[in-house]
Amino acid sequence: MSRDELSKGYYVDQGEIITPSCFNQGLFNASADQKVLDYGRSLTAAGTGCVSRADGVTCARAEHGFFVSAQSFKQW
Repeated sequence: MSRDELSKGYYVDQGEIITPSCFNQGLFNASADQKVLDYGRSLTAAGTGCVSRADGVTCARAEHGFFVSAQSFKQW
C-alpha cells in the first residue's frame, strides 16, 4: 500500500482482520493522559502485541499482524 493510500488508523476486529480506518475526521478517545509508544518499547493489549522502532510499528496477534510506517503498510 502506498503512503497516499494510508489512513490514520487501523482496526483489528475479533476475527483478527486488520482494516485501515479513517480517523482523521475528529479526535477519538483523546485524553490528557494519552501515551506515546517510544522507539524500542512494546505493549500488549487484548492479545495484540506492538513494538515501536524508528522504521515503524509492528503489531501482531497469533499469526496475523501489520507493519506501518510513514512510507508503507503491510499486513499478514
